[in-house]
Amino acid sequence: MTVTSIRRDWGVSPCLVRIDTDSSFEDIIQPGWLTLQSSTIRSINNGDFEWKSNDSILVSYPQTLSNGTRLNSLFAISTDFSSLLSTSNNSPIGNVLAHPGGGQANAAQLDIGINTVTVVFTTGDSVKLPDDVAGQEVFVYNAASNACNIYPFSGDSINSLLADAPISLAANSSFLFKGINATRWATK
Repeated sequence: MTVTSIRRDWGVSPCLVRIDTDSSFEDIIQPGWLTLQSSTIRSINNGDFEWKSNDSILVSYPQTLSNGTRLNSLFAISTDFSSLLSTSNNSPIGNVLAHPGGGQANAAQLDIGINTVTVVFTTGDSVKLPDDVAGQEVFVYNAASNACNIYPFSGDSINSLLADAPISLAANSSFLFKGINATRWATK
């Protein structure tokens, strides 16, 4: 999986670098991802790409919403220009314990950005997406050995499911949720 285009939008500090890639979100956030892409970037750019320490990088990647829109995430760049770093909207939340026994009311609260569920005692234990859906992104990785249920915030919905209905996330799997309006999440 590689970078398919790269361009700089010159402006006042910081500058915005736009990257299109066929890499998954899971690959993009790995340390050293930019280093792995360096020969492709050099080829697309017809030479070395000039990175700046204050660059913000907007990455478009292939996970799409049901209407075909590609997803985008904003990153900063590491000081050695080898990796993309989470911005405040992508801050990783680790070691989430799914609520034993499941259900929406007491589900473990996820945050905007990257969430890793590390403990699911039994299949169906639950986590819950945040409120204020519109325009937000939530990445959920289930690193546990059992499937968990992901509920929307009370009154919200996921994909075409009824309000308050959960979606199941298998062990060692992930979902990327995108808020498409005030009360609805979409995922692929």
